[in-house]
Amino acid sequence: MFEPKYNLTKEVLGLIENKSQYRASLRSYQAIETPQGYYDSLVLDFEIVGISQFPIYPIQPCEPIEIRIYENDLPNVIVLRPNFPAVPHLDIYDSDQTKHLCYSDVSYNEMRHKLNGFFLLECINNWFVMTARNELHQPDQSLEPFFPYVKNNIIIGIDYIWKLFCRFRLVQDNNNSTLIQVYDNEEKLEADYYAVHTIQIKSDTTNIMHSLPSTLHELVNLFPEQDIQGSIRNWLSQLLSIKRDAEKYQRLFKQESTRLMNCRSIIYLYVPLSRDENKSPESYELKAFVIQKNLSEFMNDFGLRVDKSKAVYSKERDNCGKNIVLSPHNIHLDFTRIIAQTMNSLSKEESGVNIVQIGTGALGSQIYHNCLRAGYGNWAIIDNDCVLPHNLARHILGRDAIGKSKVDSIKQYAQLIVPDANIRTIHTDVTVEDNIEFYEALCNADIIIDVSASSGVERFIALDISSDVRRVSFFMNPIGDSTIMLLEDTRRKISLDLLEMQYYQTLISEDKYAAHFKIPGKISYSGTCRSISSRISQDDVAMSAALCSRALKVQTKKEDSQIIIWTRNEDSVIADKMQGNSWLSSQVKQWRVYLYQPLLNHMNNRRATKLPNETGGVLIGSYDCFRKILYIVDMVAPPIDSIESHDSFIRGCKDLPEKVQEIFNRSAENLYYIGEWHSHPNSNIAISNDDKILLQAIVEYNQARCLPGCMIILGNDKHSIYLEMAK
Repeated sequence: MFEPKYNLTKEVLGLIENKSQYRASLRSYQAIETPQGYYDSLVLDFEIVGISQFPIYPIQPCEPIEIRIYENDLPNVIVLRPNFPAVPHLDIYDSDQTKHLCYSDVSYNEMRHKLNGFFLLECINNWFVMTARNELHQPDQSLEPFFPYVKNNIIIGIDYIWKLFCRFRLVQDNNNSTLIQVYDNEEKLEADYYAVHTIQIKSDTTNIMHSLPSTLHELVNLFPEQDIQGSIRNWLSQLLSIKRDAEKYQRLFKQESTRLMNCRSIIYLYVPLSRDENKSPESYELKAFVIQKNLSEFMNDFGLRVDKSKAVYSKERDNCGKNIVLSPHNIHLDFTRIIAQTMNSLSKEESGVNIVQIGTGALGSQIYHNCLRAGYGNWAIIDNDCVLPHNLARHILGRDAIGKSKVDSIKQYAQLIVPDANIRTIHTDVTVEDNIEFYEALCNADIIIDVSASSGVERFIALDISSDVRRVSFFMNPIGDSTIMLLEDTRRKISLDLLEMQYYQTLISEDKYAAHFKIPGKISYSGTCRSISSRISQDDVAMSAALCSRALKVQTKKEDSQIIIWTRNEDSVIADKMQGNSWLSSQVKQWRVYLYQPLLNHMNNRRATKLPNETGGVLIGSYDCFRKILYIVDMVAPPIDSIESHDSFIRGCKDLPEKVQEIFNRSAENLYYIGEWHSHPNSNIAISNDDKILLQAIVEYNQARCLPGCMIILGNDKHSIYLEMAK
């Protein structure tokens, strides 16, 4: 008597005996031992619960099945009805004799915690019910492969399947072999030429097939309504036409007939897949068959012999491919921009942005790397640095790039990952005059990215490039716990330099950013607020790059200017987002002066609250001496020892030097004392004699730093700005 070996078998038998929800009549059961191992075999007439009255696929209310239960493996479920239809999710073996239900796409290890008798019967029943309704494939699920999975692989470039000859290199690993497409621009790679023929099959809902042809003759007979045999014969004849193209014949085969006739072949089937014969195909499946016989043997089996550059056909010698053994290969499309976009849920349209990136350091290289693997953007990348050993701590490049141009090495790296990566590289300093290549790249640009880690380069990009192209700057603070984005508006009303000043104003006005520019043991030096400390970890740079590349895709869709400061702690990131505020621009003598609108509002509010007295304070800002620009950014409220009266304002000094120094330190020496402001109680904003004396004192104070002195007088709804340089 049969004694079940496995508990799962006992559970299934118990459910059948007790006439549970899932009913079945037991035909037989036995223990079977094979060279591969032992299994329990249960043969049942399985009654399907919930089957459709009018099924799309002809599933019967009661189907004979065999359940084979193994140790530490998923049970096999085999349908026993001889005329059971070829349906999706049915694996067919032994020349269409053994048909296994593909009732789960989850492995045994993933399922074993819930695998019991009831669960197994439920899976079997669901498979029959869903198959009968043709609902086993969900609407958003692609149709299954045209043929079952095979062991060997071939990696192809989809644009190359229509070429007559393609190069492939063979990679073997254990028992698997993989043919990898070699492209026209990879001339230095060792590879073999294959003759390639792609056969496009007509659309038919029966194109889901489950048995593999072993010979070309069997493949031809799978589609009797199409003249595939004639298509192959015409293609073989066409291959010889290469002999009439001397240049191509030389390049591919050194003009040697032996080389040509010794090459092997690949047959691609391009098969449309559809669930509804009244609708267009949902998808297309590619299958590859490699033919190991050389071209000469291939042609002979199809009744062709070579006469110089022509093929002569003999019907008597035509074996129709009976001697041409097929080696099926599972196709993987090579990783291209389109596949990258699909895998990253990006559309082709949104990924077509033209980007000029300046800088390829640690952050810049990793931002590009993220976008490369997403198929995002057409890139022109500019840098004049070479790779040094210490760069490898946080750069995407490896040791093979040491001593070489960063941008040239990045291009090689990119094309190894995405063969059709759209990248142009320019090894140059962008600030050099008459930089023709750089300005050519700008002509088609949609956005310029600054990741130079240089205030000087950022100012050059913001102010010295004559272009309407929008700019964005990404950088990290010196200790690496914050990442910053400065994004211009689409009309460039608020440019990068103005956003930079607003960013500094945020740092000096909010205590949470008091240590933003501090480095343990030292203070960040002037003009290098974007410098990246050698002590920043790769973890921080990688996280920053992810934030930046994400923002590039998301935030640049918005029209407004924006500043984002991402601050990290041990287990989270907090984003502080702010719109770019407006500035008032005026020309004062030879200087262009930008007055921060929120500052002017603050000054007006203070004036209004102090009327009828005059009031004032210290002005905080920054001079660009090279371009003759003054940014008036903030103010320090009058010290408590200041005197405010109806006809004068005398600014005090208590704690003022310390406050100004703190601002200087917090802003990495980018904001400092530039002058004074005071109010008049009426509309008069003309400079008085006392005001002239004050302005001269400011000029003399700033003379030591070779900077002008600035004074603002505020009246009713208007103001005046005075700027003087020491004589």
